[in-house]
Amino acid sequence: MKRLATTTQEINIQISTTDNFIKFAEYMNQLSAAGMIDPEQAGQLINHWRTCAGKYISIDL
Repeated sequence: MKRLATTTQEINIQISTTDNFIKFAEYMNQLSAAGMIDPEQAGQLINHWRTCAGKYISIDL
């Protein structure tokens, strides 16, 4: 279970990171759909981002 952000700074980081994560995932999906990146590799990159910044991401894709 994720710990809820408790300070304004933590909340701002969480919102920013979540927004950037969504944009990155959408971009990876677009590259994959265009055949510019392997779908499995796109998924691995998305999961790597989620692993590295997971405590700041407030959404599950």
